[in-house]
Amino acid sequence: MMRSFNLDPNVLEQHLAKQAEKRFKWADLEPRIQKVAFDVVRFVDGSDVQGLWRVEPTPEGDVILALYEEPVLTKEASACPWRVVARNSYLQIFYKDSPLTALAAKDLGIPENELYLTASYLPSKLASSPEMVRKLMATMRKEAAQHIYQTFPELL
Repeated sequence: MMRSFNLDPNVLEQHLAKQAEKRFKWADLEPRIQKVAFDVVRFVDGSDVQGLWRVEPTPEGDVILALYEEPVLTKEASACPWRVVARNSYLQIFYKDSPLTALAAKDLGIPENELYLTASYLPSKLASSPEMVRKLMATMRKEAAQHIYQTFPELL
């Protein structure tokens, strides 16, 4: 004789979603986190963990939960070749994982606590604006810019 189970698909879905959530203990990551809003935080060290996270209390202690969906795999050709990392009081700019330059927040007129915002939108802006790339290259020493143009002629 088979047992009859009452299974609520909504409860099962919620349980599986909770198990699949990305979560980390607050105490383990506190030095790497910056508060954005009341219970929303983000990583500030330029790690590959992007997006916003929500602080949630649990019986085991506070944890942070990802507020973003898992990224859809993109084709390598369509991936943005630019990467910008906010570290200390500088924006480090990379093209195809090669370091190009570092720009000081004070030279850009950006408050240090807002560098992460610039780092989040600048890669797509550089990818879509050849004029911005030219302006960036103009801030570099002539020899450095020439070397970059030789390595990456598509930036001309």
